Amino acid sequence: MADQNTSLGSLMEPKRSAELADHITSDDSDEDMLDEGPNDDDAAEISEEETETRQQCASAAVEDMIGIEMAKRYKERKTEMSDYGRTYCAIPTCSHYIPPQNIRRGVGICGLCKARTCTDCKSQGHRGDCNYKKVKARKKAIAKEKAAAKKKATAQKRAMAKEKAIAKKKAMEEEMANDENYQLLEKLAKKKKWQRCSKCSRIIERVTGCWHVVKLPSKKTMKV
Repeated sequence: MADQNTSLGSLMEPKRSAELADHITSDDSDEDMLDEGPNDDDAAEISEEETETRQQCASAAVEDMIGIEMAKRYKERKTEMSDYGRTYCAIPTCSHYIPPQNIRRGVGICGLCKARTCTDCKSQGHRGDCNYKKVKARKKAIAKEKAAAKKKATAQKRAMAKEKAIAKKKAMEEEMANDENYQLLEKLAKKKKWQRCSKCSRIIERVTGCWHVVKLPSKKTMKV
């Protein structure tokens, strides 16, 4: 009996091997389908699907697939993420999200520990109006005023420095205009094509080296 089973198995083995080989070498294998991009027909079908309006699954059908508990957790998480001013329980060991339906008159009640949390200052619930927003707005206004005053003072300081430099340069030019030796130096500078320092207006002569010099006090580079 064992020999008969063995012989039947040996007869069926070539057929199964051939079927397996045909399946592996088929053009519709997973690797070939992944390697090949979509053809023109597939692209047309995709473009038609993209233009169609997407439909959402019914909530009842989703609950049947993922379970009522998972669907409930999903809805709670969706509500939390869509709440841009969300409030969490002020108790550090809890920190549970407080949904909008649990908030009354600026105070939220935690669904787990039942603790009260102020929605303005995010601390434990307190009596009276919360001045957190008013204090925060006041601090912001003060910081803005200080920044504007600092900017104005800096602009005034720069303007004064610029006026002082212009006045100093003008006085120097008037003094030099009345100096005969300076007039001779001016003629020589024009003849030699000497340049002036852009900051102190001193005449600079290149003796050797490259065409760029550095004025040591200001570390400013200029071409001569």
